[in-house]
Amino acid sequence: MLKTLKTELWIPGARKVEPGLPTRGEYAKGYPIGAVVHFTAGAYGLSELDLAKQRFYTYLLLDHAGTVHQGFPLNRWGSHAGESSWPGVDDKAVSKHLLGIEVDCAGLLTPIGEGRFQTWWGVRMDAKDIRVVNEKTGNIKPGAYHKFTEAQEKSLVDLLFWLKKNNPSVFNLDFVVGHDEVAPKRKSDPGGSLSCSMSNLRELLKIRWENYLRSVGASLPVA
Repeated sequence: MLKTLKTELWIPGARKVEPGLPTRGEYAKGYPIGAVVHFTAGAYGLSELDLAKQRFYTYLLLDHAGTVHQGFPLNRWGSHAGESSWPGVDDKAVSKHLLGIEVDCAGLLTPIGEGRFQTWWGVRMDAKDIRVVNEKTGNIKPGAYHKFTEAQEKSLVDLLFWLKKNNPSVFNLDFVVGHDEVAPKRKSDPGGSLSCSMSNLRELLKIRWENYLRSVGASLPVA
């Protein structure tokens, strides 16, 4: 069996946000059972953390370089997903159970003609930073998206894997979801900003986890 280590509440290498982000209580199991992937969609930059404090949102932020910014311990939950649901998560607001991860990205873009696109606040995006999705694929709705950087995608996968490794009996890879999966009628993130569907991301993480367990001679935990 996998050796049980002390669960860390602060992510190694993350930049601590001071003052911290607001939280609403402690997770029922003392740790999130999964995570929701978002894009910030705002006038992207670290000002997003100031908005979080003003709006009483609570999430981790991955900046353009892939650096994780953390302003609360991992045993505390706060709002980030609004009205939302997911099979196996016993609530109409998954924020009470799933950790929010915001990726600093403009998200879904606005067409301005001739194959050009801009952010909702009017900044034209370079073609190399855009991914166009022509038809719905899994959670990904059609449209043009500002792509996550390579550093952000690597950091996101590494972070999710670490969250599982940090508390394997609680963090469930089936509960790594997109905001567009838990609130499909009103949200499009991460959509095409991520280079694969959320179901593919879950499978990638499961394969990595199984390979890790083989490497340490452990059996797969329940979650």
